[in-house]
Amino acid sequence: MMRSLLRIYDWSGRLPMWANVVETNIMIGTHVDAVLANALERNFTDYNVTKAWEAVKKNAYVPPVDDTELLYYDRESYTPDEVRAGLTAYLTDGYVPNDQWAESGSRTLDYAFDDYAASVVASRAGDQATAAELMQRSDNYRTIYNANTTFMEARNANGTWAGSDQGWTEGDDWIYTFNVPHDPNGLAKLMGGRAQTKAKLDAYFEGGYNNQANEPSHHAPYLYAAIGYPAWTQNLTRAIAANNYNATAAGLSGNEDLGQMSAWYLFSAMGFYPLNPASDEYVVGSPFFENTTIRLPAGAATGGIGGDEHTVSVLAPGAPTKPFVKSLKVDGVEIVKPMLLHSQIVGASCIEFEMSEVPTSWGDQGI
Repeated sequence: MMRSLLRIYDWSGRLPMWANVVETNIMIGTHVDAVLANALERNFTDYNVTKAWEAVKKNAYVPPVDDTELLYYDRESYTPDEVRAGLTAYLTDGYVPNDQWAESGSRTLDYAFDDYAASVVASRAGDQATAAELMQRSDNYRTIYNANTTFMEARNANGTWAGSDQGWTEGDDWIYTFNVPHDPNGLAKLMGGRAQTKAKLDAYFEGGYNNQANEPSHHAPYLYAAIGYPAWTQNLTRAIAANNYNATAAGLSGNEDLGQMSAWYLFSAMGFYPLNPASDEYVVGSPFFENTTIRLPAGAATGGIGGDEHTVSVLAPGAPTKPFVKSLKVDGVEIVKPMLLHSQIVGASCIEFEMSEVPTSWGDQGI
């Protein structure tokens, strides 16, 4: 898969942005950066890592054609490559101005995450100076946080706020306020602390703003566990799954979009979820079943080279009626934080949950 991405880069001069058989040139971020970072963090390196960094660096530093001449509305006809539209201003101001580019709030938040992913690729390729610069840039989500309203909000070129209904892609300010999957604890600090962030998440879910039918909401229930309230994640993921999935021809509540609806369910059912897909971490949720078996091919735990096929058993006795986690062990070793590393999962024989009918204090220190 990584070699195919780089072949596309060779052919077109850019990594794919939103490829669905062909390049659709829609949506707003360069999340292919996270795909490459994901592989590198899992030690899959049997491809040209130097070229991967060259391609990702181009995403992070080279604006699209006519960047300052076009608004780049979603699905606007006859636009050139939309790769990080508004990057010209983002590089100097730390945000995409709403009066100069469409979907500016969502772009700013996506680019901050993409900067985190690009930093991972740079580091793995040996460019530590640029990796540090990009990691600092990944804090740019802070530039559009309005402390007075406690929401993310797009800004104009002169720094003024653009209004709560401006600058969003297939979502609103409620959904995008939590769009910081790479730094949930930094977001919590920005919002005034864990308790204030939990209260904001409570209002988000209780107010019906979460939309499982579309991707921008998918990570939100796992933010509770990340900041130290895992029981809320454990209860929510069960409820979301029950309301949005079923075993019929209409079993998905939203557009499958290359597999993301099903992927959310599969990860959640196993009991862990890649909140930050540019890292090697999974936030622990609550397994849906008493016994799940994951069959892994040879090389899954060794970067695709060597190794043997093996299976991982995820055991959670009583899970269908006990949604809360009381303890967690990986091959007998106690896990105290609600977080598993990729190497722990693919290298394990048995991941064992002890479940409870009532909330517990397990994992309440966050990740």
